[in-house]
Amino acid sequence: MMILGGALLPLIQGRIADVVNIVDSYWVPVVGYVYILCYALFYSKRQIKWIK
Repeated sequence: MMILGGALLPLIQGRIADVVNIVDSYWVPVVGYVYILCYALFYSKRQIKWIK
């Protein structure tokens, strides 16, 4: 996730800022944060079997 968030998403956001405008480019981090939120909500309830 660090590679995606630190290397790829800024490039995508920069490209969108160049093509469209800077305000619309901020939807890229919003999508990333929503993904992290969904991951935390759905996978935090799983229990690891080897931890008792």
